[in-house]
Amino acid sequence: MKTFTIFFRLFYRLAGRKLFFLLSMMFAAAMFEGLGVTMLLPILQKGGAGELENPVTDGISALFEAFNIEYSLVILLLFLILFFLIRSIFLIIHGAYVAKIQADLLVKLRYEIVSKIFKAKYQYLLQKETGYLNNAITVEFQNVSFAFKMFASVLIKTVFSALYLILPLMMNFMVAVLVGIMILPVVLIMRRINRRVIDYSVRTSSQSAGLQSFL
Repeated sequence: MKTFTIFFRLFYRLAGRKLFFLLSMMFAAAMFEGLGVTMLLPILQKGGAGELENPVTDGISALFEAFNIEYSLVILLLFLILFFLIRSIFLIIHGAYVAKIQADLLVKLRYEIVSKIFKAKYQYLLQKETGYLNNAITVEFQNVSFAFKMFASVLIKTVFSALYLILPLMMNFMVAVLVGIMILPVVLIMRRINRRVIDYSVRTSSQSAGLQSFL
């Protein structure tokens, strides 16, 4: 969670309010996917799977009745298609916006560092390790841009994971708790792997900067 907060603050400083627009696209896509998934249960019920008594199907039935909509298999399928279509539109917008921010981020970082280099005194630059500077411009800024893409991917997967955790809780609390307990070891293993990856990443950047010093 600490690493997530650090990355969120970093990319908020670089991307600004655009990050919140991305979040709104994610939540909108997750909401419509959730609505689409909830349509599956009554569709299975209507298709011959028998009575599936749970708060989800009961809520959908009551909602259709409140708006005087026919509670039939065809109508349910139409809503299912509509919800997933809208969800796809939001995901396309999200993907396009991530690509735009990623490109803008790379241009912004390189422009800022080049501007500062031209403003700096020549003697000051001679006293610094040029390898780190070369590495930042040619490699690390591109990695930052790519890291934003991965961060956006993690965000949207987190939102959808939360969605698929909430739905089972609504239908069967005990089963959802058991699944959560089974997933806990995987989370702990992934945290350990993440620490290793961060350590290797720092070492790689340092070694790359050292090699750039010889150029």
